[in-house]
Amino acid sequence: MNKDLIDNPALWRLGLVIGPDAIDVLAHRVVGEAPAVQGRLRYDAAATSAASAVEETIYANPMLLLPFRTTDIAMRAPKSLVVPAGTDAEAAASLLGCDDSPAMMADSLDSRHDIIYAVDRGVQNFLGRTFDVQPRHVLGILSRYYSRPARRSNTARMYIEIADGLTEILVLDNVGPKAAATFACATADEQTYYAMSVFTSAGLDAQNDQITVAGPSEARRELCRRLSAFVACVMPAILPSGLYHGDSTALSAPLPLLLMPLCE
Repeated sequence: MNKDLIDNPALWRLGLVIGPDAIDVLAHRVVGEAPAVQGRLRYDAAATSAASAVEETIYANPMLLLPFRTTDIAMRAPKSLVVPAGTDAEAAASLLGCDDSPAMMADSLDSRHDIIYAVDRGVQNFLGRTFDVQPRHVLGILSRYYSRPARRSNTARMYIEIADGLTEILVLDNVGPKAAATFACATADEQTYYAMSVFTSAGLDAQNDQITVAGPSEARRELCRRLSAFVACVMPAILPSGLYHGDSTALSAPLPLLLMPLCE
């Protein structure tokens, strides 16, 4: 990515989503107007470890190391667990079935619930010494944004994001999170199966409760079509376009990147 596109990094905000195969990037100007900078940086297939893949990708793109006004980082981590707020993250390692000594991290879903998740320890160490920021889980970002009082309703809602071969699922009611989970899904059939499994186990009503889907347009449309066979109200996610001063290129970024600035 061309760092010369950032005229004064102190006036810009950077968001990164660290995924299993790539890093998604969105930078936008906080003061004044300028085209947003966004893209997807795939890892080198020859990287010898997850940590080296992330490190080499970031160092190969000096723009990511500029002194931005704010930097936000989110992680996609398939192994996660919803726990009461304040639970010791390290104590949950055995519950996640982790046998490779990963770093255990925590993010807040709301004032009463945390999500604890496992991250490659080398990746965690690199991010910690390179960026002065506490990474968050993508489901933590979705929960903080959608669980705010102004966005609550009398019906329960399921939010789904499709990305990187993963299906992120969050269920909220008018009190707070009812479920949050990540599933590895290679096909639309698998996405539909896991979505409906969580929908049913969370006790949602197919006639009255709704599902919102985010992700690449083709995959999003297909999953909406399939879920509509079982649930009356299925709709694509509505994106917060006003934040990006009408720059439509920003809206092609993954949903967590768009919501990060709205979760403070």
